[in-house]
Amino acid sequence: MILKMRHMLKSDKRGISVIIGYILLIGIAIGLSVMVYNWLVFFLPGEEIECPDTINLDLRDVSCNAGLRELNFSVRNNGLFSFDGFVVKVNHREDARIGVYNIGGDNGVFNEKISPGDEPFKVEIDYNAVDYPGINARLTLLDVLPFLVNDEGNEVYCHPSTWVELNC
Repeated sequence: MILKMRHMLKSDKRGISVIIGYILLIGIAIGLSVMVYNWLVFFLPGEEIECPDTINLDLRDVSCNAGLRELNFSVRNNGLFSFDGFVVKVNHREDARIGVYNIGGDNGVFNEKISPGDEPFKVEIDYNAVDYPGINARLTLLDVLPFLVNDEGNEVYCHPSTWVELNC
């Protein structure tokens, strides 16, 4: 009888160790899945701010002087929503439809919040100090792209941009 009991205790211990193994296996799997989930959430983008379709930028009083290398214009918001700033780009190629060289402001960026109905914001750019290949030629395009600033402080650009042909 004692031998039978010893035999049962030994077999029960083996059964318990198998159960402990399964419990550890499940615990490790759950722990790894929680770690992977937290790692993936870090890479997912947060709520993305989008530009409303009714942002409408108007360029007025555009003038340039090739001899003095000056570009002057006014920006007005004819849309329904404010924007936090705009980027100014120019191009020197014939038949261009997009600006490639940022000029003026802070590398082409003007952080001027413009609300609908505000007075036009006057921009005066002296591009003598700009050192882009080919910009010494005449400018053929002025391209202005408005942007909004999201909660993280990043710029979200509103497409399409507003452009006007130049001859200077």
